[in-house]
Amino acid sequence: MLLVLHATFFSDSFVIWAERSVELGKARPTKKTLRHPFAASIDELELALRGCDELPAPDTTPRATTIAWLPTRGSMPAPSSALLGDPPSSSAALELRAWQVPALELSAAGALAWLAGCRDRLMLGPGVVLGADLRAWVDAFDLAASIVVRGRVLPGLVERDGWQARWQPLLGAEDRLALRALAKRQPGVARALSDSNDSPPSRSARVLVEAGVAALVDALVRDAEALDPVDVPPARSPTRARTAAKPGTSLHDRWLAALRGSESRVKALGDDLPMFAAQIRSWREPVERAEAAPYRLCLRLEEPAEDDSLDEALVQLPVEPKSRSKKAAKAKGPNWQLRYLIQPAEDPSLLIPFDQLWAKRSRSLAAAAINRDRRVTQEFALAALGRAATISPPVADSLASARPIGHFIDAGRAHAFLTREALALEQAGFRVFMPSWWVRGRKNSLSVRAHVKSIK
Repeated sequence: MLLVLHATFFSDSFVIWAERSVELGKARPTKKTLRHPFAASIDELELALRGCDELPAPDTTPRATTIAWLPTRGSMPAPSSALLGDPPSSSAALELRAWQVPALELSAAGALAWLAGCRDRLMLGPGVVLGADLRAWVDAFDLAASIVVRGRVLPGLVERDGWQARWQPLLGAEDRLALRALAKRQPGVARALSDSNDSPPSRSARVLVEAGVAALVDALVRDAEALDPVDVPPARSPTRARTAAKPGTSLHDRWLAALRGSESRVKALGDDLPMFAAQIRSWREPVERAEAAPYRLCLRLEEPAEDDSLDEALVQLPVEPKSRSKKAAKAKGPNWQLRYLIQPAEDPSLLIPFDQLWAKRSRSLAAAAINRDRRVTQEFALAALGRAATISPPVADSLASARPIGHFIDAGRAHAFLTREALALEQAGFRVFMPSWWVRGRKNSLSVRAHVKSIK
């Protein structure tokens, strides 16, 4: 007997069920039960999950009732794979119909090691084939792990069956493209599960994948050990050892404890939780807005081309509080230039200088990305510079021009930008390019050089 194993994210957990190969003519469902004639039983599912010696069986629980809306011809469901047998021979039109299937439920936390173990597999064990939906969720796990390893997560407080503390993904442009590709890969059977036999589910593949990846991200941050041998930064990956806060602690402490422990529910009286959730959303808003924008403001600090000997002296100079004009700066010494660029989210490889942004029309290949909605892009650029101006005084000075393209600064201002402002700008969602020698100099690493003499 051959089993095709299915798994998808449904009702905040992963649901596993399977189809088995049988002779189509020997099974006939009744209209009263609508039980899928070829679905594997609970015992067959548990045996299939235990059939792989290299992969421990996940900790699952049987679901009471699981309804799958599947393509049906006549009175028989069509198999999802040709490996299971031929499609029904009935001449009736193909339609979606609700079928009851035995299924197992698996929490997102319990699915981590199992999905990781299914990577690069087509079969779980003898006679157990991974369905297309399950293979797609293995790739979704890889995306979630990548998001966590890169620290692209934010803490949140969501209203879902009460209030729950959740780690949520902060999606960049490449992550959104990966999510879109995963949604396109999801077969129809991944969206077949429903709580009702009255109408088929209406949730899109994109919504399904986003919810599943978010659940996996939250589970991965709570249990960083699942990423072994890759370590997640401690500041963003609390361990399971910490448990819920004591009853007398503040709401903020209870929220932090719920982020660190296995119990995500947060309790409070009155309107405290909605107000606290609004404060968290306000705190997250600048970073989320920058990530969701169609463009990203980039700042590049360019050192003086005339004098490379200034590198070592730069870190010794004090910061001068007042800026100087371009003409005055030239009279006193070499100038550093803070240059502004725009980066389209759809193509992060493009960096468009602001002088092309202000031009009426540019024929360059890079500026072609902004020619259609140039006015919108210009408005975004000015708004982004306004936010950056609250962090960096040179940016604020450059806004004296109606069409800023950058700003000349002296060595003192360059030192302040490198040591203080650059990091704050990056944390606010902007991208900052600094001289390569400065980036290399900030790395904390040890090196060993050995000279070995040959034996005479």
